[in-house]
Amino acid sequence: MENFYENAVEMFQHTVELVKFSLLVVSCQFGKTYLTIKHIQKHIKQDNDFITGPDGGYVMEDGKIATVGRSIHIIFTMNTILNNTQFAVRVKCIEDEYGVGSVCVVSSQYKGMYKHVRSEAEIRYLLRCDKKIRVIVMCTNVKRTRDGTSFIQNLNDDLTEMRTPLIKRVFVYYDEIHHYITSEKLRKGIELIHDLPIVKEIIGITATPLNVWTGDEGRWGRLNIYHLDDFNTENYIGFNDLEYEYQDDYFPEDYEPPSKADINGQKEQVLGFIDHCLEECEEILEKGNRVFIPAQVSIASHFAVRDHLLEIDSDVVVIVINGVEKSITYKASPSSTDLTSIDIVSRKGEELCDTVSRILISEDLLSKTLVYTGFLCISMGQTLVNSTIGSFTHAILCHIGLTNCEMYQLAGRLNGRMLNWETYKKTIVFCPTIIKDIVVEMEKCAFGIAALAQSAETKNVSREDYMEYMANNIRENNRKPKEPKPIKDTSKMRVPVIIENVDPSHPIFSMKKSLKREERVDMVLSILSRVEGDYEKLHSFISNENVVCGKISRITTAISYKKHIMNVAKAASKNKPYVVDIDKKQKDGNCWNLFIDDIEHRLCFVMWVIDDTLY
Repeated sequence: MENFYENAVEMFQHTVELVKFSLLVVSCQFGKTYLTIKHIQKHIKQDNDFITGPDGGYVMEDGKIATVGRSIHIIFTMNTILNNTQFAVRVKCIEDEYGVGSVCVVSSQYKGMYKHVRSEAEIRYLLRCDKKIRVIVMCTNVKRTRDGTSFIQNLNDDLTEMRTPLIKRVFVYYDEIHHYITSEKLRKGIELIHDLPIVKEIIGITATPLNVWTGDEGRWGRLNIYHLDDFNTENYIGFNDLEYEYQDDYFPEDYEPPSKADINGQKEQVLGFIDHCLEECEEILEKGNRVFIPAQVSIASHFAVRDHLLEIDSDVVVIVINGVEKSITYKASPSSTDLTSIDIVSRKGEELCDTVSRILISEDLLSKTLVYTGFLCISMGQTLVNSTIGSFTHAILCHIGLTNCEMYQLAGRLNGRMLNWETYKKTIVFCPTIIKDIVVEMEKCAFGIAALAQSAETKNVSREDYMEYMANNIRENNRKPKEPKPIKDTSKMRVPVIIENVDPSHPIFSMKKSLKREERVDMVLSILSRVEGDYEKLHSFISNENVVCGKISRITTAISYKKHIMNVAKAASKNKPYVVDIDKKQKDGNCWNLFIDDIEHRLCFVMWVIDDTLY
């Protein structure tokens, strides 16, 4: 990062073809919307500025001093009602200053506080009638981008054909442009409006601009960076400010994440990892905590996470946010089997986080454990918490297989300007090391571009320039071709031992989590000394002072059952060395884990052996 700051001005002296287009790049939850609105306000204030000629004198037009001219600002938000509403709420300062009707929302459905229209024709009619519109907000989808392009072309025709137009300048903003620029239609549409004289500036807004560039040449080879004259990190919490509990032993080295079509596989991945993390740290769901547990793409996985958590802890409150349902679900009392579910419906002028906090207060739920789940709708662009709710205390991230950009945007909900909140607590993140590495490197790239953007001179960068300081093991984590799987070293693993037909009434099948580890080990040794079969070797290994017990766990969920019982038993039947959940810290010594099968009443042992003489 230090080198980037020192050399930024000298490194990027190139010409660009899309001279009116620039990228506004800052890290997740840093304040991109604030910077955008500030830019809009600046140019609206310039509408009545006088135009000066090359000689320094005023330019005359129809016997009057010519002005810069009335501007209109068109914002394309993410293609979700939530994000459209969030951005619209934040431009209220425009309507406060320029009056009712100065902000207009274009959408098929809208129940907010601004003027609402459904088509380009309605926009033009509104503009002719009351002439108040300063800002237009619409979603980024095929219909709206087509409407927007057509509207801008018509404004340009009015200007170039001398029809005494009201609008003389157009500024266009694309929020989360990286997500939509992969559409060739959008890219071509931007090129089209870029070349219109009425369009003065186009800004692409994102924390992850990787997809915006196309190669090293052409119109999209090098792009201008939006100048930041109001950049500060005050109270900002980034990924280096979080605490991490690495879970590197859950996914095997040759693990293949489920495809988007594999709904059951997605459920299995996320629920299994949740169980694993809760077993590692029971405090995650303690009363008063705020926990971020995104599911997978499939909506079925969102509801699976909700149901699973309510089954584990009856006192938890689960907030589900997706394209089908936005709800707060909880049990009215620990003894009740009935669930209470409240739809999250925003009032006029409310953002999602404000609506959620209002409902939590009204239902007296704010002191309980709150868990947020979903996927796309709780990812890029969405603010989930505020100072009333408080920062996330914990997060569980298992999303191996996402691209760098997807992972950074998803985890970015943990970031924000919240260090000054009275409710702020440092977030503890449970994830594989690779996920932490990705988000830290992506944040470094975003801050690197921001460093460049603070220069007084206009700068531009290419895709390679943007990734200049990204670590090599992270750079190519974007749908790269799969490499041959490395051969797994099984030399320290042993064939699992399965003890069948244990007496169902044995205390080990009702063992509570509160039981101390030493007592658990004694119980296991007692079983080994009494059960029929040749288990002397295993007994000797477990009782050796140079061998540690990793975990003794009762497996009570279907997802965990496959990983800890079925897979272990399968390896044993094939006489294949196998381990699962051996902690990274314990791999330097001799270790064993026991998984207790409550269904078939069997004990499944896995061993990790450094000293071959012991086993």
